Amino acid sequence: MIKVLKDLFIGTVDLIYPFRCVICQNKINIKELGPLCFSCFYSIQWNHPPFCSVCGRSIAVELIPENICVDCKTKKHFFNRAWSVALYEGVMRECIRKFKYERYTGLVYFFGKILNDFIAKFINIDKFDYVLPIPLHPTKLREREFNQALLLAYPISKKFSKALLKNIYRVKFTLPQSELNAEDRLSNIKGAFKIKKPEHIRGKNILIIDDILTTGSTVDECAKLLKSNGANLIEVLTLAC
Repeated sequence: MIKVLKDLFIGTVDLIYPFRCVICQNKINIKELGPLCFSCFYSIQWNHPPFCSVCGRSIAVELIPENICVDCKTKKHFFNRAWSVALYEGVMRECIRKFKYERYTGLVYFFGKILNDFIAKFINIDKFDYVLPIPLHPTKLREREFNQALLLAYPISKKFSKALLKNIYRVKFTLPQSELNAEDRLSNIKGAFKIKKPEHIRGKNILIIDDILTTGSTVDECAKLLKSNGANLIEVLTLAC
């Protein structure tokens, strides 16, 4: 009887207030996965192993012994390694765009689930003392009204009982990194972050959270600050790369 009533309720809600996929706008049943229809969800290009042991991007074949991609062999990073859930294209790219610029904050539940599932499968979360969402400059925060990295970090903090690190702040208003080339991104982000009470991070392992990893300039600048103030292990997790 309970199942019958539940199915009746779902059917009634679905009829009166039909849900729409945030990407294709096709009607979806509330039993489906979050804000996406099955078709859009299964078109996401997930980031699969083997991963580069530095940038975390999928590599074609396992590279013995280091598993380091060609790009990372010629770059120096201050973070120890990065991880990404999906590739920044197609449906995932559009989801992130709607989340950041069209205030589709309802996507947080979906993002939180895929981030937590990825952590459970690939990342040893027990080794981290803190989760650090990349901070926004106060001006950017007023414009957007939310920090997307903070919203992504909350489900991780709650699921795995990890404290959010809140003593890193942004002091430099920067241009959007997506609008710049690799060289300009480095100068744009240089000196963007400051730290309060650095003694809180000395010897600690920190997982940085952001939405996208492209050149890695932003998270690298943050990791540089953390390492210079005594942090131990710094890894990065993003939705897409």
